[in-house]
Amino acid sequence: MMQASGDSERQAAVESPLKILMVTSHPDAPVVAWMAAKGLWERGHKVELLVPAEGRLSAAANDIQMPVHIINIRSSLVTGSYLGKRILDIKAIWKLRKLLKRKKYDVMHLNLMRARILGRLAAAGLRGVAVVSTVHGPDLETWPMIAMERASNWVDTLMTTVSDDVSDYVAERRIPRRKLVTVYNGLDIARFDAAQSTGQITREQIGLPRQGLVVAMFAYMYPGVKGHETFLEAARIVSQQIGYNFLLVGGSFFGEDDWYKRKLEQTVQESGIADRVTFLGNRNDVPQLLRLVDVVVLPTYVREGFGMVLLEAMAARRPVIGSAIGGIPELIRDDVNGYLVEPRNAQSLAQAILRLGSDPGLREVLGQQGRRRAEQEFSSALMVSRYEAAFRKAATQS
Repeated sequence: MMQASGDSERQAAVESPLKILMVTSHPDAPVVAWMAAKGLWERGHKVELLVPAEGRLSAAANDIQMPVHIINIRSSLVTGSYLGKRILDIKAIWKLRKLLKRKKYDVMHLNLMRARILGRLAAAGLRGVAVVSTVHGPDLETWPMIAMERASNWVDTLMTTVSDDVSDYVAERRIPRRKLVTVYNGLDIARFDAAQSTGQITREQIGLPRQGLVVAMFAYMYPGVKGHETFLEAARIVSQQIGYNFLLVGGSFFGEDDWYKRKLEQTVQESGIADRVTFLGNRNDVPQLLRLVDVVVLPTYVREGFGMVLLEAMAARRPVIGSAIGGIPELIRDDVNGYLVEPRNAQSLAQAILRLGSDPGLREVLGQQGRRRAEQEFSSALMVSRYEAAFRKAATQS
């Protein structure tokens, strides 16, 4: 895959600021897109944010006085009607096209599937604006999605992906490799050091027993995606040993998935491990929670694009266990900063947990190795520099 070079990053720092429209089709995500927008804003670029509705991202932009545009490019937030959605989509395309003509951006950065499709339709045929799309994970799983991607991808000047595996995934769907640039997600690593001294949380406050190791899974509860069933089966196996507690952080991302949490809670009751498992729901204090955790697990079933929570755990010096699938092996070096296990293999996951649980020195070594890797390869500053270089390249080609 193409990587933005160090020379390009140094050159970008001394060139004139870019005018960038950062677009996402969810009002609260993806957070890394906001981190990139904020980082570029702080470097002096003229960044503006476009979201479908007020939410976490617009609030963050307002805090630093970054201009925000509200255009409903996610019609499902408003209506379930098929005809209503199509009408709203057409209106959104028209409004976005008017904005692009009026503001004359150098780069429009599109995040998430709906933003990619509607944003490209709005920019089609316009001169002067470079279109850069980012694929954050495997979102081209059906033929209609693949067909829409192929039909509209010609509008993109460049396409960035969050891992080499995602680049391979996109290329497998016949998107030209010459357009693909890997820009790894990054993290404000210092925030995890600050969490050691601010906003202290105790075990009692979140319902954990005072004693015993804590093995945690941080993930939204998507049915059949993140591997919650495998995590709970591994918990049942490990719970035959004394001294292990299991924490699930995260709830439903969409309201219609609330049934899935109830199903998982029922599984815990039927397995006889209710006294070992704590459901915490959605939280916005992950750095503080990681202080209470000994091991972080992400046993995803699907081709995970990156695995951001694993990077957060690495920044907090916690050993990690993840499925050997998708972009996760680009984060976890097996037996260096954690372990890779076969997806859906609860026995293998349980063995990895027990190995770490029985050896405090091993947990310390792997945690320190993870922190070092996060600092060297996945900092937010490095991510912003890579986006900056990619946007510069795109702007010169438009």
